[in-house]
Amino acid sequence: MSKIDKTKAIVACNYDTMTSLEVAELTGMLHKNLLRDIRKMEVGWEEAQTTPNLAALSQEPDNQHELKFELVEYQDAKGEMRPMYVLNRLQWLYVATKFNDVARAKLVLRWEQLEKEQRQAYIDREVGKIVRRSFTDVLKDSGENERMHGFAYSTYTNKIYKALFGMNAKQIREYLQLDKKANIREHISTIAIKRISALEKIAQHLVDMGCNYDMVCEEIDNIVQKQNFGIALTQLKAA
Repeated sequence: MSKIDKTKAIVACNYDTMTSLEVAELTGMLHKNLLRDIRKMEVGWEEAQTTPNLAALSQEPDNQHELKFELVEYQDAKGEMRPMYVLNRLQWLYVATKFNDVARAKLVLRWEQLEKEQRQAYIDREVGKIVRRSFTDVLKDSGENERMHGFAYSTYTNKIYKALFGMNAKQIREYLQLDKKANIREHISTIAIKRISALEKIAQHLVDMGCNYDMVCEEIDNIVQKQNFGIALTQLKAA
């Protein structure tokens, strides 16, 4: 049984799964009763996938038809380790066949919400890429990149990271335990991406107007301080 280190146990692990703790909270069920029901239903889930015409489903790359339910541990408020399940959408819809109508409806609506959040997160990240490319072009066209000997984008990026997170790119990689070649933005939260993009747009506009690096840095600092724009480290890592 694997362990999940969480400061808050009632959370969605990501957009593709939900924990039994979250579902218990969502539906008003006792977690111990939900665990009991899941254990009973897991047998049927496994047996169904051994049928010849369904066996191939468990080999599909999207992991939606995983043979076994994932059982992990979390630390409760008393510091004790407790079991919980982490199931994907199809597994929960299967388990929900035993729920009452209201509980089942709550679960369906929660999945709809998660899917909308996933779509919005994708849009925010794609917009962030467009903003980043546009900012890079402005730094080149303005001559700023040449003045900084080819390091304009990384210099401005470090300034934005420092203003938002209190760390530069190298420190963020160390904090997130990333390889030095890893793309930081693939490992940080949507809110962090949106804040970075907002400051890159402002920096781009200022550079386009002829402002130098020091002027841009001063404006970035003013915005972050006056609008409480910084990101706590607990909000930095992607879910």
